[in-house]
Amino acid sequence: MPLAVDRPAALQGAMICPSNRGRGQMDRYELVDEAHRQFQSTLSTVSDDQWRLPTPCEEWCVQDLVNHVVVEAQGYQALLRGCSADEFQAAMDSHVPLDHLVEACGREDQALLEAVREPGALDAVCHHYIWDMTGDELLGLRLSEATVHHWDLLRATGANDTLDERLVQESWMVIQPVMRRGVDAGFVPTDRLNVDDAWSLQERLLRIMGRQP
Repeated sequence: MPLAVDRPAALQGAMICPSNRGRGQMDRYELVDEAHRQFQSTLSTVSDDQWRLPTPCEEWCVQDLVNHVVVEAQGYQALLRGCSADEFQAAMDSHVPLDHLVEACGREDQALLEAVREPGALDAVCHHYIWDMTGDELLGLRLSEATVHHWDLLRATGANDTLDERLVQESWMVIQPVMRRGVDAGFVPTDRLNVDDAWSLQERLLRIMGRQP
């Protein structure tokens, strides 16, 4: 489920997702590439009778979920090229025909990573509809979205829903400040932050992003 909200004026220019550049670990680009690969691998197993199955995202079936992942990749490319927040939000309402979804997912994921590799892309200011963020922060948001939406797809299709620990760890680091700022702005429920340290990191990530594992 996306963070589709009216963009608070007070948050314009607020940049909050921590970067992992220079930390000596698998870099964010590689992690997003891996998250894409794992999502696409599961997507390749979806059968014709599974597209209309419900997902953990309210009101979304499998087709809606995959469409969101695809158009988000397209929208993030547009953000990196300098589109406005309103243009991005409008792009997120587009729909890809079912018979093109699998091919479009691989194509747009790759196109997004190529856009991120353009000179200056990681430092570019992107006008996301929640608040402004750098290209590096946008890439972090994509990581958390792709990782959790992979869980949505796994759960919807009845597959093993254990996520890659590396992706969960980085996604958790990225999404905590996003959710805290969202609570402060009033568009993320306060109880999203009520995570129990006794839970696994995967469960904490899922719950802070509104899932009920």
